[in-house]
Amino acid sequence: MRACASEIERLIGLCFDQDQPVSGRTTQVNAVRTDDLDPTGTELTTPPALTLFLYRIDFNKILRAA
Repeated sequence: MRACASEIERLIGLCFDQDQPVSGRTTQVNAVRTDDLDPTGTELTTPPALTLFLYRIDFNKILRAA
C-alpha cells in the first residue's frame, strides 16, 4: 500500500508545482506512515505543509480484475 500513498503524494506535488497554496512559499508534500511518527513530538515537516492521515488504503476487491 506504500505505492498508493506515493501516488497520492506525487499527484498533490504536481498540483502544488502548478499553483502553490501559500503565495511566496513552497509547500511540502510528504506521505508519512504511522511507523514514521516520532512519539517525542519531533516534527517531520516544516510549515507550510499539507498533512493527510489516511486510515486505510485498499484495493476494491469486487471491481478489480481477477
